Parts: sequence; structure tokens; C-alpha cells
Amino acid sequence: MKICFFGIYNPEYSRNRVLISGFQENGFEVVQCRVDSGVGKFLKYWNLYKEYRKIKDEKFDYVIVAFPGHTVVWLARLLFGKEIIFDAFTSLYDSEVFDRKNVKEGSLKAGYLHFLDWSACRMASKVLLDTDEHIKYFVSEFKINRNKFIRVFVGTDTSVFYPREKVGGGDKFIVHFHGSNIPLQGIKVILESARILEQEKDIQFNIIGTKIKEEYESQNFKNVNFIDNVPYGELPGYISQADICLGIFGATEKTQRVIPNKVYECIAMKKPVITLDTPAVKELFSEGEEIRFLKDPESKELVGKIKELRSHLGSVEFRETFISPKKIVEDLISDLKELKIAIVTPIYKQDYLTDTVLDGLIQLQNRGEKIKFFISSNYKSRLPFKFPRLSEKKFIRFSEKADLILFMWGKNNTNYDLVNKINQWQKTIFIDGSELGGNKRLDNSINQSVLKGDYLGLGRVDKEMLEKCTLYFKREKPYLGEIHPFPFGIENSYLAYNKDIKKDIDFTCVFGVLVKAAAGNAGIVY
Repeated sequence: MKICFFGIYNPEYSRNRVLISGFQENGFEVVQCRVDSGVGKFLKYWNLYKEYRKIKDEKFDYVIVAFPGHTVVWLARLLFGKEIIFDAFTSLYDSEVFDRKNVKEGSLKAGYLHFLDWSACRMASKVLLDTDEHIKYFVSEFKINRNKFIRVFVGTDTSVFYPREKVGGGDKFIVHFHGSNIPLQGIKVILESARILEQEKDIQFNIIGTKIKEEYESQNFKNVNFIDNVPYGELPGYISQADICLGIFGATEKTQRVIPNKVYECIAMKKPVITLDTPAVKELFSEGEEIRFLKDPESKELVGKIKELRSHLGSVEFRETFISPKKIVEDLISDLKELKIAIVTPIYKQDYLTDTVLDGLIQLQNRGEKIKFFISSNYKSRLPFKFPRLSEKKFIRFSEKADLILFMWGKNNTNYDLVNKINQWQKTIFIDGSELGGNKRLDNSINQSVLKGDYLGLGRVDKEMLEKCTLYFKREKPYLGEIHPFPFGIENSYLAYNKDIKKDIDFTCVFGVLVKAAAGNAGIVY
């Protein structure tokens, strides 16, 4: 198995370190196609293209545009095609306009950042975000289908952050924080708490962050040790000195949507953490486990939590593997597994049976089923939206990789030519909607002929497709043991746009049979 990480990312950034090492630990060969983000705005695209040319003949199971990749997703799409995964990780628009307030809301630059977020997500086949709360924000703000997103917790590199004996600090009770001075961090709440706790002579705060030091060191805190930024590899040494660690306490909306790196890092080192009570952090943690929650970003409440933990350090319990790179990528790989279905549709003709199949697939996707499908080109649907379709060349290529091929009957417009070009009969299922005898199907002589097995009129069994295809579904029971009829009387629970269909054809029964077989072959549990 092979994966390509593509973009202008820093492989040492914690998010990227976790994903790269996680794929390696899950048996993937990792190929990195990247350039330094510091090169000129346009030169980086040329340099990235030159790097791509070195690997263009290699075959990858997945291609991930790593963070930050908003500005290069279009290039990845151009080079690799539609099947790219974009690790958005965060919204540039939200971070710069509302969280850090570096860009004025409503400005031209704000509009550009909004467009970058929107367009990058639209061009990718899947988008990775760190929490469900972040996914909700993207769905609401950028109007992108929920099914495109996968939650991938940040985690941490457990080869760097692991439990160590406490060193240094003497007899002091050390409260540790590392981070920046952006509003999300809530550094003012931390420093106000430190000021209140100055009377507690045994408590000392170690605060790592150059910008924090520059702004606050002159304010003469008696119990705060301000430290400049330290290299990534040295950070565990400082955390190991701590008795407890602090997360984030900002009052911004983004605070509610993220679980910061520092929370994962400190818990991986078995240090209890105090952080703000948010919907995001509750996706993974519960009060009383590794974390204590602050209901409101107020210094007095934080002071109380610090004192409480000082008295109950021995009661804190830690989980072992949930934040490791291997576990995080295991979950991601599971979420990336989709049932891939190629649908050979009638040429140009509108067809109720085909629309019923498409309707059912759309509703299953909306219910959260991991299904990906494409239709062959030149089909006209009655349903009120566009369907994912491919050119003939790309459709044949997709069909070769698909778990299932549905070959739809469509009278004289049945696309026999295309299904023969695909030539993947071991996974092709013919769905034959033809009526025995047409409008005369209830004629006794026709039924007698069907019973004898010598009926050759309209709606007869297609013997060639019966021989070639792995399954053959017929609209009406033809009394032949090797052919599967559509059952009668099944409710249309998978239909949203063809609810009034009263025929004896229902896609529910077809899908119930096909999905189990195809999903089992693909290693997917439904």
C-alpha cells in the first residue's frame, strides 16, 4: 500500500507528523511530494509540479494534500484527478477574521479567504477536520455536503510525547502551559489565576511562548517563569517537570470547535489537564478522566480547579492508545473505505428504474452510508439534481476499481457496448426492468410460455447477460431458478423523489442483496 503526501506543508508540524507516522505504522509506504512554503507565491507551484514529475508514474492508494494546503488543492486536483483527500484541519477564514482578528470582516481579503476554504473543499473528494464541531461549521458556513468530511482527531506523536519521570521543579507544584498569545489560548485567564495564586508559595507557573513572554514578563509576576519558544523535541522535557498542564480558555467561537495540540501532548505524557468545557473536547474526553473542565473562562474557577487537582493527583486515570498515530490512522483508513459502485445507465433515455436506483443511493448516502458511485455519461434523469458522472474512458477506469457494477436495462437504449468494453462480469449485475409481454403480460398464453421456458417475446430473459453476469435481477418472476426476481410489497424506505411509484420494482430489495455481497468482498461492514 502506498500513499502520497502532497503540498507546501512542513512534515515536522504536529498534525502532519501524526498522519505520516500513522500511515507508516499501518504498513503504508509514504511518498512525500512537497516544497517549502517559503518560496515565491507562483514559484512554489512550478517547483511542486517538478516534484510531481518525479513520481507521476507511481500508483497511490491515497493522495493527501497536507496542511496547510488550501492554496494547492487545485494543483493536486489537476495532477492527480478527483480522488484527492484534503486535510483542511482548520478554516483560514475563521482563523484570520474571527479568531485572530487579523483581517477585517467583509473586506476583500476576508472574501478571498472564504473562497479558499470553499473552493479547496469543493475540489477534494474527502476533507479531513479535527472535530465534529469543526465539520458542522464547514457544512453551515461553506454549504458543503456533510458526507464529504471525515473527523480525524489531532492526536500526537507518541514516539516524542510519552510518560517520563518528573525532573526539576524541586518542591514546587508546577503548572505548565505552552502556546501563543492568540485569543483562542486565553492567556489572560491563566495569568489572572497566577496572580491570585501568588499567596500559594508552593505553586509555580511555567509558561512557554516568546510572544507571551515579551508582553507580560515586565508585569512582575512572583510565581511565573516565562520561557521563550523551545524546539519541538525539547518540549517533552518541560512537560515532564509539570504536575498539571493547562489547555485553552479563550472566549472565541473557534475555541468551542477545537481540541488543541497541547491537550493531546500533555495527556500522552500522563499529565492531567485543565481546559475549557467545550463541545469539541467532549467528543473525546469526559470530566473526571484525564481532564478537568472549566465551565466558564474565568480565573477564579481556574484557581479552584488547580487547587482541586493538587489535592487529588493520584486519582487521575489515563487511557493508553486512543491518541497514538497508529490508532488515529487506523480509524481514518476505516472511514476512507467506501463501497464503490459504477452504474451503466441507458443512453440519453429517462428511465424510472434507473432513477429509482439513483434515488436509493442518494438516500443511503444521506443516512451516512459510505457509498461512492458514478454513472456513465449521457443519461437524462428526472431527479432534481446532478449526478456524479465520468467520461467513458474515466468511467471504465473507475469500473475496474469498483466493488460493484450495476448494468441498467433501458429498452433500445441499454448500453451493451459500454458494459462489454468494461468486461468485468465477475462483479456486474444486470438489472432487467423489461415487462414480460409488455402491456399483455397478464395474457395466459404468455404465462404458459414462460412456465415452459420457451418464451421469446418482449421481456424475455437475456440469455447472454444471464450467462455473463454474476447476478441477474428481473422485474417480474420468470420462474427460472437462477434468476432473482424483484420481491413484491416492499415499502419504498430508500426513496425520496419517487415516493409515488407503485410498481413491483423496488430498489430496496436489490440493494439489500447487493450491498452485503459487495461490501463483504470490499472488507466493509454494513
